[in-house]
Amino acid sequence: MVKTVKDYRVGINKIFSRYTRHGFVEYRDCNGLECDMVDLMLEATEELGGRGEYKELFEIACKGFLKWGNTDKDDDGQTQYFASIIEDTWDVVYKANDPKMPHKKMYEWFVGHIDGSVIDYMEDYLYDYLLEHFKEPELLQKKIDFYNAKIEEGEAKKDDSYRDFQAERCGLYVLRTMADMKRPIEEIRQYSKGVKMYSLKETMAQIERIEGIPVLSLDGLIEMKQELGREKDIRDKALIKAFKEKL
Repeated sequence: MVKTVKDYRVGINKIFSRYTRHGFVEYRDCNGLECDMVDLMLEATEELGGRGEYKELFEIACKGFLKWGNTDKDDDGQTQYFASIIEDTWDVVYKANDPKMPHKKMYEWFVGHIDGSVIDYMEDYLYDYLLEHFKEPELLQKKIDFYNAKIEEGEAKKDDSYRDFQAERCGLYVLRTMADMKRPIEEIRQYSKGVKMYSLKETMAQIERIEGIPVLSLDGLIEMKQELGREKDIRDKALIKAFKEKL
């Protein structure tokens, strides 16, 4: 019997109904949920992908991802494995770049769901996939714009620790995307001065390794750190002065 996208959508709902009690999946049921969902995704990838129905396959992968991410559960590693299966399915669609589901449409889905649609740790998978894919010039610029918007959003919500972390992370993602765009190294170094030190060195090292450009020359790195240090000293002194004036 040939299964349709509707059959797989119904199948996902049935699997979650089977293992969910009062909106929660108990620890003892997480393995069953994982196994059944993985089996469904592998079958859908073979069936729909084999028939060239990449738009429908992407729909099923995204439904499975969102359903998993919006279901509370006491899992022990099942999320990571299931997410890897979903990423494999996304890759099948991405590599096909089918006219009905081109990279641009995939991109729009990803950025459209980094908006609180799923719990924050599931958003991480969306960020990671976005960073490693969509390398066309038009989409690279869209990614830069998207990351900058997230940075502005985080800076506007200083009382939200996750948004602050998101803004910091997006600064690093801008650096990686600038490297993908083959921007001049001087421009990358200049931008890096405004990025917090968290993971900065690792990100610059990744750019050097992936792009083969010497962003971590000793003199450049020392200069960058010294500049960041000077800026931090200025900010700290300003804060101390403001505090003393209040006394």
